[in-house]
Amino acid sequence: MPDCSVLFHAQNRRGIVLTGDSRLRKEARTKGLEVHGTLWILDLLVAQQLIDAVEAKEKLEFLIKSNPRLPKTKCSKLIESWLTKDR
Repeated sequence: MPDCSVLFHAQNRRGIVLTGDSRLRKEARTKGLEVHGTLWILDLLVAQQLIDAVEAKEKLEFLIKSNPRLPKTKCSKLIESWLTKDR
């Protein structure tokens, strides 16, 4: 039921769906909605200089410990890109 409300509101408001749920992600894409997850949010915060690379790395490492389903390779590459941009 919560997933249905996310899709309903995203469609009506032309919004972005933020989820880590693969089924919701797939359904949102079939409806032509823009879909993103946690990594996108962190990357956006770094890109807009709302947090620095070190803080983003710390936050992501905490999330990885809390959520083992996050893609480790993608997380590592993202952390590396943040830290190399900061040099």
